[in-house]
Amino acid sequence: MAAVGGGSVWLALRSNQPLTPVAAVDSGPAQSPPLAASVAFAEREYAAAVQDLEQLLAAGSGRLDTATVRLVEESLRKIDWAIADARAAIQRDPANAYLNRQIAANMRLKLNLLRSATNAIAART
Repeated sequence: MAAVGGGSVWLALRSNQPLTPVAAVDSGPAQSPPLAASVAFAEREYAAAVQDLEQLLAAGSGRLDTATVRLVEESLRKIDWAIADARAAIQRDPANAYLNRQIAANMRLKLNLLRSATNAIAART
């Protein structure tokens, strides 16, 4: 089930083209090794990128206006909540293409917000 959601996330993060919904097929507990490996790779890459950008933001947040930092932090919390909420929902409905797209869209949104914030820090250096 997680592979369906993660696979969609991986595809969406690699491409700006919309995902085409595909009916889920319950293949039992076993996942195909290539798909499972691709999902795991995409999750690791996303987590590493977020971690790097969050470290840059934390180190340079003093260069930004405090109101800006508060707004960025609040937005990141909302995005994290949306991702967690959609992941929980997809556990109940793994074939839901909308939820898969929402997870991917929110993950892209988080990366874009972090990139924008760190670019703003770099511009003030």
